[in-house]
Order: sequence, then C-alpha cells, then structure tokens
Amino acid sequence: MGRNRIFSQTDARATNQQDIISQGLVRCTRLQIGLHGYETAVRFLHGQEWPKQTLEKVLVELFFAHTLMEYYEVYHREINRREKTVSAHTIDLKAWTRDQISEKIMACFENAISYQALMNQAMPEFYREFFICNNYPAQIRPVLRDAITYIAVKHLADSKYWTPQAANEVYKVNIKALANQPRKLPVLIDKLNTHPLEKLAYWLSEHSKFHLLHNRPAAALEAQYVLIDYLHGHAHDSGIREELITTLSNLQKYNRQHEWWSRGQALLAELIQQQKKPGALIEAKNTAALGIEAYPLSHGAKLCTVTIEVIEHPKYSLDCMALDGLQKKSLLVKYKNISKLYFRAYELNLEKWLNKKFTSQFGVIRNPREFISSNKNAPIFTWEENLEPTLDYAFHRHVIIPTINKNGMYFIVSSTREDFYPENNSLCGVTLLISDLVLIEDKPDKATYEFKVLNGETGLPQPEVKITLYSCQREQNLHVVNTKETDKNGNAQFNISPTTNRHLNYFILAGKQGSYSIKDNINYILNEDPQDVKESLLFTDRSIYRPGQKILWKIIGYEGIRKSGAFRTLQQGTILDVNLHDPNDQVVGQQSIKLNAYGTGSGEFIIPTGRLLGQWNLRVNAPYYGTTGIRVEEYKRPTFEVSVTEAPDEIRLNHSARLRGEAKYYFGSPVSSGKIN
Repeated sequence: MGRNRIFSQTDARATNQQDIISQGLVRCTRLQIGLHGYETAVRFLHGQEWPKQTLEKVLVELFFAHTLMEYYEVYHREINRREKTVSAHTIDLKAWTRDQISEKIMACFENAISYQALMNQAMPEFYREFFICNNYPAQIRPVLRDAITYIAVKHLADSKYWTPQAANEVYKVNIKALANQPRKLPVLIDKLNTHPLEKLAYWLSEHSKFHLLHNRPAAALEAQYVLIDYLHGHAHDSGIREELITTLSNLQKYNRQHEWWSRGQALLAELIQQQKKPGALIEAKNTAALGIEAYPLSHGAKLCTVTIEVIEHPKYSLDCMALDGLQKKSLLVKYKNISKLYFRAYELNLEKWLNKKFTSQFGVIRNPREFISSNKNAPIFTWEENLEPTLDYAFHRHVIIPTINKNGMYFIVSSTREDFYPENNSLCGVTLLISDLVLIEDKPDKATYEFKVLNGETGLPQPEVKITLYSCQREQNLHVVNTKETDKNGNAQFNISPTTNRHLNYFILAGKQGSYSIKDNINYILNEDPQDVKESLLFTDRSIYRPGQKILWKIIGYEGIRKSGAFRTLQQGTILDVNLHDPNDQVVGQQSIKLNAYGTGSGEFIIPTGRLLGQWNLRVNAPYYGTTGIRVEEYKRPTFEVSVTEAPDEIRLNHSARLRGEAKYYFGSPVSSGKIN
C-alpha cells in the first residue's frame, strides 16, 4: 500500500495534478494519525512540498493546522515543559513550545484566508472527503471562508493554548467594547501583545463585514452571535455577563426579519438561564418561546425547544441527617417541577453491617436501583409527600419528617413513581440512623480518649450504654479494640496508643435497648493535640495555576493555646520566611515577609516553567510553621461553579457546623455526580 501511495504521488507531481497531490498528502497524514503517529504525521506533512495551486494549498494549510492540534492534544504535558529555543538553524519539532505551535496553527489559518478570491466560493467538492459538513441552513455558513474562520476562532477561544499572562489577564480585556464594536487590531503584526479574545473579536467582526458586503445578513448575524457566545463564556464578572445579554437583546430588536433571529433567541435564553437573579428561568423560557412562535419550523426554533425542555425538566435530590431522633425533620428534598414524591424505608440489620468489609463510610449504600432489585424484604414504612409548585422553575427546598415510629437504621428510597418502577423514574436513596442516643467525644489528656452518651431529646447522661471501639482498614473486616459501659455520668474512657498506620481507621458504636449511635472516622481525635500553638495561616488567591502564572498569597501569624481558643496575632515587625516547594520538595522560591500591625503580610511568586506538574506547597519556616497546597496544572476552564451559603445557625467553637452549598454548570443545571472533598 505504501509503495502504491508513493508511486501515485510521484506520478501526480510528474503530471502536475495538484488536486491528487493535495489529497494524497492529506490521506497519508490521516493514516499516520489513525495509527497514533501524531509526531510522525506533523513531520511528514511539514517536510513535503505543498501544492502550488491555491485551493489545493488551502486544503493542506487547514489540515496541517489540524495535525498540529492533534499533536498538541496528545503531547501537551510534555510540550508545556519546553523552554523556547533561539537558533539561527531550523528548530526541530521536539523543541517547539506551546506558543510556537499555536503561532504556527494561526499562521496556517491566516495564510488560508489570505486568498480573498477563493473565500466567497462554496466548499470545493474534493474537500468534502476531509471535512464533516455542518447542518446549518445553506445561507448561514455557505462559503469556504466560514469553515476557515470558525475553526480559527475555536482555536483562539481554547484557553489551553493561551500564555499564562493571557489566562491571568482576561479581566483587562474590554469585553463590552469587543461585543458592541470590535476593534480592528493589527493581529498579523502584534501577535505578542494582543489578547486571544481580541484576536477572536477581530476575526469575527471582519467575517461579519465580509458577509454584509456580499448581501448575506443572516450569515453576518451568525458571526455576531458566535462572538457574544465566546465572550460570555470567558467573562467571569456577572456585571459584564449582564452587559453582554443587553448587547444581544439590542441586536435581536433590529434583526427580527431574518429567520436566523430564532437562533439568537435560543442563545439569549441560554445566557439568561445562567443568571442567578430571581425569575431568570421564567424569562429564559419566555425568550425561547418567542423564537419558536416567530419561526416555528426553523433551526433556531429547535434549539429554543431544547432550552424549554431543559428548564421544565423535573429534577430533585435527597439528603438527610446522619443521625436523628424520631419524628424529626430528618430529610431534605431539593426539587423543581415535581408535585409529589413517594418514599419507602427499609430496615437495615446493624449486625450485618458490622460484619461487612469496611469502605470509606459506615453503612453507606450507593445505588438505590441496585438495592431495590436485590433486596428481598418489603419496606417497613411507606409514605408520600406533596410538594409546593415551583412556578419559577428553580430549585426549592422541602423538609420532611419521615413516617417512621421506631429507632433503627434505615435505607430510605424516594421515587417520582408510586410503583417505584425504574423506567422513566428518578430514584434517590439515603441511609438514616434514628436513635435517642447522642455520642460526644473528647480528649482530656494525651493518653485518654473519653466518650459521653446523652439522650438527644433531654440532654441527660445515659448510664450503662455499651460502647465498642472498632479498628478497621479498607476492604477488611472490623476488629474489636475494646468494649466499655458508660458510668452514671454517661462517660466511658479508652486508652489508645497512637499508631503510624495511615490506613487504620477507628469508629465507635454505642448501643442500649435497640438504640444506637455511631461515630465513624474518628482518627482526628486520636492525634496528639498540642497545647501551645505557634503557627501561620497561609492562603492564596486561587487553588489551581499554570506554569508561568503569578501566585498571590497572604499570611497571618498567630500563637496561643488551642484548647481554650486563646489566640493572638504576632507582633508587628515579626519576620517570617515563606518558601515555594515543587512536587519534588525542592525550594523554587523564597521570600522574607515583615508582618504589619495586624500580624499579616502578603507576597507573590512566579511559578517557574519546566518543573514537574502536580501538588505544590507554600510553607513557613520554624518556629511559626504553616503550609498550604496548590495545584500546578495545564488545565481547561471549568464548566461549573461552586457556591457555599452562610451557616443557618451560629457557629460555635468545638461544635459541628452545618454548611450548605451547590454546584451548577454554567448553563444552569446542577452537577449531580460530583465528589466533594
């Protein structure tokens, strides 16, 4: 096959068949990419003599840009560690940095689009073997320039190609000005000082002018929609996002005569949907409905329909207390577009759970569907709950008192269908321990560990309660360390020698007359608790950085007694040494900070390039030790955001605090399967 390909290329060059030459180059490159020879593919295409005719040359330019993107996607971790090499000779591909690869990709797009005479032509027939045709209406992206422009701006919008400075300084870009009147920037000359978002705006504004010049207003409108969409995706400030929505709304007012206006309504509804203001989802639904009403058979109407379906889609989540008393508000439902939920409570055998191999959490069942299908016992209690209508389509909270009348451990399953059939149904499950015993732990001295059992309703001490201390390791059976009974004051003491086994866990089970209380993962009280504290609190402006970016940090030095909570900040003028450590524990940055009158100080580090990625640390030297961790990664912009609300109750020292937060994708839907640490 290889010989035939070489013979075919040789014949094509001998007879100057430019279309066969270009197609042969691209096919050979595709074959090498298909065999995972990404670097070989780049070298091959870069080293060949490219066609002379413009249409064929444009094809090879575009495919070379695509090949470089594939190469970077596979080897980006190694490429991002490379330092720029300055040489009078040709630099080998293995020395190309991310910035050089990105510049070469953009050079391909710029070379391709420079052939103005070809840009108003439809996609050539021999291109279709190598490009996936889009499903846009014929008048929206009809010409070759559309393919080049939208591939180029997608590359410009991809922040993993950005320099650390560009990623850090999005806030300096005048996004509002770019959306309303994109500036014509000298992007072909000043490549270093022009932000990728400004380049993106320049490309799309020129593309919009091109279509207006050729009397294609809908295609020009599409370029403006894409610009606003990209800018909104990179705007972190809520005020700027609102201004972009206003810009899009004004654009919609003057372009309703075009059928493609409905696509703009779908985009507008999507952006409104991401707002946090009250009534945003109602406004988004009404906006999408206008797009359907104006042009019901259009492509934009289909997008609007999807948006409305997402807004109206029923969803809920179920949460519960780990331990609570009878007839308490133990369950919490967060829901939207649901009027009724059905519940079943299955009693769990505590002795059976004690014989199970230990996982990360005691008695946790992960999958309610598997539990229902494998459980042979009938539910002990069943009930249903009517929910208030969610007229704003947003999530609402509903607290539930389980209809359970005896203590025990239960797995509670909720369902949107009364028969709990898994088809077209949403099932959630939680494990709840109902008991009138409350277990409190304390450490009066270094060798003694004290546990107190109280009645949860009255607060009175509970004597003669059997307390068992278990040790356990992951995927191993539990082991009884010791068993005690509480005295008349509800107390029981254990003497436990500290262990160096990091995989060893402890938990406590207290039980009396069918009531139980559990404390799992109590290792934190088994650690030595020094009385005199000399420490520093370090925190940074972010948790994840890229090589070359700036770490802004602040430090608070303090000393005192931990048990009594008597802390004080360090005196003004105290000097603390702060070091930046890489994953190999090598010091890559040092600063000495003199604290101010408030006992605080601040500084910054530039993350050096060429170092190992992963977990880095900022540390304060003795005697005021302190540390904080950061991640140094080549990362993409997150697709979701996390918010934590204030505690509903007053937070008190040495008492548990209950906080509530939520994780949402930027398009508004909740992150339903994320892990929380």
